Amino acid sequence: MTRDPSVAPRDAGDGAGGDPPRLFVYGTLRRGQQNPMAALLHRHSRHLGRGTVCARLYAVGGYTAMGPGESPDECVRGDVFELDAEAAERVLAALDAYEGDGYVRRTMEVAMEDETRVRSLAYLYAASVAGLPRVAQGE
Repeated sequence: MTRDPSVAPRDAGDGAGGDPPRLFVYGTLRRGQQNPMAALLHRHSRHLGRGTVCARLYAVGGYTAMGPGESPDECVRGDVFELDAEAAERVLAALDAYEGDGYVRRTMEVAMEDETRVRSLAYLYAASVAGLPRVAQGE
């Protein structure tokens, strides 16, 4: 996984100040998904609820990839999990390997269904999205 040097490995939303890290997920890691990486995440976290981030979804092969949005009206829907503090580093390292070099982990603001806002980690597509088909509904 490519790390963004402007984002500290442990900043707001990912465990700073003693709070457990949070992770916004879409696609194969969402609640209800049945695969080994989703199982690992769900086993070592607590589901905080559904939320949205200002971003766009793109079709990349058989998967979706999230890239930056150009308008505040563009939203991607997903789930927010709070990672167990004792397992967080191990789970994030496994997810980094699963996402691979094509994604970068960043802290983003998530609008939760109850209208609160939280900062959370999320995986963004690291390559150019030029020419990729957009998934218009954001889910």
